Amino acid sequence: MSMAVCSVPGCQRVVDSRGWCFAHYQRWYLNGDVQADKPLQRIRQATTLKPLTPTELGWLAGWLEGEGCFCPSNNHGYRRVTISAKSIDHDVIKYVHTLTGVGTVSFTRCVGRNDIWTWQVRVREDVTALASAILPLMHSRRHKRISEVLAWDVPFLKYEAL
Repeated sequence: MSMAVCSVPGCQRVVDSRGWCFAHYQRWYLNGDVQADKPLQRIRQATTLKPLTPTELGWLAGWLEGEGCFCPSNNHGYRRVTISAKSIDHDVIKYVHTLTGVGTVSFTRCVGRNDIWTWQVRVREDVTALASAILPLMHSRRHKRISEVLAWDVPFLKYEAL
């Protein structure tokens, strides 16, 4: 049995919703148009944390204190740390992405509920720069957690799982 293909001319991705692949559906959902004339491409993460004022840094630290996740992960034997936050408020996630200039924004469709927006920073240099900038402003519990996961981050060195 063959899978249905996106109805946008030239797109060979599998249909997700409304006859479009997930990427074209997301364009339509966000912009009101699938923008068939624009090729799909992966949007690369920014790699330089924007300079933040003390007020912006304080707001970001407070927001991440409540909504953020500082998560170590094991990706195919490589250790990395991710900073992420989820919200149903797209404007807040978009503001954080614009404010910092780092990370990616995505959403998860939830049938019968609000969509969940995610901001995620995965580039090691960006994670380190952001975590270092907000670390002095975090409460002791978060401070300890951020310090632990940053010490755990050993990029590009494969390790043996215990």
